Amino acid sequence: MPNSTKEIINGLKAARQKDPSLADVIDLYRALLEAQERVQPVPAPAFTLPTAEESEQALQQGIPLLHMVPLSFDLQAVSRLATDVCRIVAEHRPDLADSLAAVSRHLLGQNGQLEGLMTRYLNGEGLDIAADESQPPDQSLLTFVLNHTLRPFLQSAIQNPQSKIDMWSRPICPMCGGSPDFAALVSGEDNDGHARRLLCTRCNTEWGYQRSGCPFCERTEQWAYFPDENEVFRLYVCDACHRYLKTVDWRQTFAHRSLPVARVITLDMDVAAVQAGYGE
Repeated sequence: MPNSTKEIINGLKAARQKDPSLADVIDLYRALLEAQERVQPVPAPAFTLPTAEESEQALQQGIPLLHMVPLSFDLQAVSRLATDVCRIVAEHRPDLADSLAAVSRHLLGQNGQLEGLMTRYLNGEGLDIAADESQPPDQSLLTFVLNHTLRPFLQSAIQNPQSKIDMWSRPICPMCGGSPDFAALVSGEDNDGHARRLLCTRCNTEWGYQRSGCPFCERTEQWAYFPDENEVFRLYVCDACHRYLKTVDWRQTFAHRSLPVARVITLDMDVAAVQAGYGE
């Protein structure tokens, strides 16, 4: 199962107490998590997950489990959460208010495209913005809002036991097909022989993956990292595809943090990566 929202909130509270300089960013993410926690997403009655046998066959074939069924969510509930996400971020980051208004109009306005965008995004078809749109939304901000809006609905849909994804060793999420945005280096015995765990940017599922190489383009020759001063966190960058991946080295610390918590408390690494010309 993906990481519990309550556990992540508690982890962020502890991180805030330990390092008050993180208060602003942690308060923003706590507010987003609390909004997600208030959602009670229930898949439509026709929504049926694959059987155990179908799941095993799909994973062997490299098909994420939620790609096996037509996803159908309560669009009113999704719209309400999308509105809350935009409002919360604007309250904590007034500098983004205008950009968030453009995102909200794109998703929820008179010609709102929420359902179509959800479908394309979950199918891995991207978020292409029409060239003739008068006020097109910022794509990275649109992705951020969609991720935080869809996460509780995806988590609600994931009912398969974690053990079913042990056979998976691909660079995309075995549950929803999302890309990773955080990782952990672990000793082999901690992760069924895999030396790295990846965290899904969409549904927070964790899965095992090979130790070396870029999980986005799967090349190894231009994959390098920069450690922090304590050599606990690393910023991996790929000069082949110009993507990056934040990583915690659990082998160097006894404090096995929650990966979603570590994702939040290392946002300075995201800033450094983007400034250096790497994209998520």
